[in-house]
Amino acid sequence: MSTKRIFTIDDASSQDLDDALHIEKNANGTFTVGVHIADVTQFVKVNTDIDIEAYKRGTTYYPAKEPPHHMLPEYLGTDMCSLLPGKKRLAVSVLFTISAKGQVESAQQHLTVIQSMRRFDYKEVEAILEGDETENEWKEELHQLYTFAENFAKIRKGLKGFLTIEDETDAPKARMLIEEWMVKTNKHVAEFLLEKDPDRVPLRKQMAPTEEEIEEWKDKYRSQFPCSFYLQKIAFLLKDQPIPHPENGFVHIFADAWEKVIQQHNEHQKFIMLARCVDNFPEQVCAMKSWNAIQSR
Repeated sequence: MSTKRIFTIDDASSQDLDDALHIEKNANGTFTVGVHIADVTQFVKVNTDIDIEAYKRGTTYYPAKEPPHHMLPEYLGTDMCSLLPGKKRLAVSVLFTISAKGQVESAQQHLTVIQSMRRFDYKEVEAILEGDETENEWKEELHQLYTFAENFAKIRKGLKGFLTIEDETDAPKARMLIEEWMVKTNKHVAEFLLEKDPDRVPLRKQMAPTEEEIEEWKDKYRSQFPCSFYLQKIAFLLKDQPIPHPENGFVHIFADAWEKVIQQHNEHQKFIMLARCVDNFPEQVCAMKSWNAIQSR
């Protein structure tokens, strides 16, 4: 696997690159897609001190103005278990055979040694998918992976959900590409484990926020609901109706986002994406960070 055109897509600030992709077209017209996950088990053994501490931490946390708080010791999380370009790394790989119409024909899992050839961040991939980098050598692979991911999303969420849920981030296509391939991989692994040992399949169970936390969040950020389709969706799910009218006709927007709005005012689709992106509005960012925080206990 170390000779494949493997790449990672993460936030620009990410230090622990734990998943990677590759795609190649086969002679019979099908495609092989590899989803590669860093094999941490080769370095972290069950019930060791590192394992127990990682279990307590749960994830790597990236504060806004502080160094990251790593789940694993830094030499593991950002080096030996990080799929850095040009470095051979141990991985668990799921290889999908995909038909030309985007249907999964088969999938197998393997322990592999891989070597990433390229590190992308989400904004780089978004620019390629939007056609801004027509000469990029990776565009064909990225567009094909996105085409398959788009098809997965339409089937998984239904057409209505697909059309309304993706435009809330700064790189919706790039993030959907990764999300859908990770979901597809998790589903395959779960089915494989269920078949092998139906009594011992691990399940992720997350505690729901308390009623007090939800009410506190709604009271604090209700004024932002009419300013965001995404917040309106959350309010609807929480049965917080009707959506209030804005208190005034103004919203705050980050200066760099405003510059992009000015530049894209003649590009209707890009303008709409900018206007719908929660990340461009400080109050909405606070609302979403708070909402995510009470769900991630």
